[in-house]
Amino acid sequence: MIVDNNQTIADLATIVQPSLKDRVVDSIKLAAMRGELRPGQRLKEVGLAKELGVGQATVREALIELEARGFVQKRNRKTFITTLSRSDIDAIYALRLPLEALAVEWLALKEDRDLKGLENACMRMAEIAPTGKLSEFKEADLAFHHDLWAATGNPYLEDALERLVPQLFAYAIVAASRDYQPPHSKLEELTELHRKIVQSIRDQDVPAAKQALAASMDVSWVEGLNLQGRATMDGTVNNS
Repeated sequence: MIVDNNQTIADLATIVQPSLKDRVVDSIKLAAMRGELRPGQRLKEVGLAKELGVGQATVREALIELEARGFVQKRNRKTFITTLSRSDIDAIYALRLPLEALAVEWLALKEDRDLKGLENACMRMAEIAPTGKLSEFKEADLAFHHDLWAATGNPYLEDALERLVPQLFAYAIVAASRDYQPPHSKLEELTELHRKIVQSIRDQDVPAAKQALAASMDVSWVEGLNLQGRATMDGTVNNS
């Protein structure tokens, strides 16, 4: 609330300017989302620093952040835009489902559970679904799962899932061509399944929560394979 003259303005939020590292993160991420950087394409710190007009140390920090978000991978000390094969996707889901089912069970049985973050993520997904904007929807979807893991209060489970899952979402965003829009019905279906997860957790109905979780992953898994197939057929996957 803004007040007059000498009174303290206590209710205004501080405006935080993005750091140079954050701007580099956004620039590389946007280039990947636009298809200017392809799945599997190698990123070189020296070249990126020269092209973006920043120091190599800043690029290195940005790539570390992007790796944590799942947008890049390290292989043999080299950095690449994330690419996943069908076997990679299958292997990740084979671990993801039981781990997230455990997270759902713990949260449903937790006495002091906080579901506000999950509810807000569902609202955001519902707003985006009719637009068909896949990247924004995926980011809201991932926020839901981040909040789910954190709400369990188990840092080891959260860490395990943080290492596995973000690359699935990042790859889905990068592998989709910029003009690709999934059917609105699929996004709406996913939103409703996430709502069922939240409601079942609130009701402490563990079997129903796990069933909704498994159903949502079935939809995401099929979509992930479809995107992987599209990227391969379109020649956008670069393993050089």
